[in-house]
Formats: sequence, C-alpha cells, structure tokens
Amino acid sequence: MNLTEIHKKIGQLMVVGFNGKKVTPEIRKLIREYHVGVLFYLAEILVLPRKFLI
Repeated sequence: MNLTEIHKKIGQLMVVGFNGKKVTPEIRKLIREYHVGVLFYLAEILVLPRKFLI
C-alpha cells in the first residue's frame, strides 16, 4: 500500500461538519483532496427537544 492509498483511507475515517446552506469551495477541497468519509450539514438554527436540554 503506497502513501496515497494510506492518506485516502485515513480521510475516509474523517467526519466533518459545516454550517451553511451550500457546499463551499473549502468543503469541496476536503472531499476532493482528503477523501472525507462523512459530511454533516449543520443547520444554522438547531432546535432540540426539551428532553435533550439540561
């Protein structure tokens, strides 16, 4: 296994979250160059049910 394949496998373990309504060039770069495995869209306003609030 060469270094590029190792970097891809490590990237696939990464979990990344971002705020906003569209994918930015920076997020595209993470996907393209670092092979991010999981990408979460985080809403600007997060509403949680009362049972999750402390």
